[in-house]
Amino acid sequence: MAEKFTGMTGKYVPLKETVGSFRAIVDGEADQYPEAAFYNVGTLEDVAEKAKRMEAEGR
Repeated sequence: MAEKFTGMTGKYVPLKETVGSFRAIVDGEADQYPEAAFYNVGTLEDVAEKAKRMEAEGR
């Protein structure tokens, strides 16, 4: 639904994966990623990929 406003295709993330990712974030397992890498992504794996792209771009 937000695609009209963001220009980005949405992604379905199952509840079990959402809860698991949340737990990993709270436990500090994602502390190495910049805050901006979490914006408009689906899974924790997406965060890691976005962080890697951001680093390659020098951001």
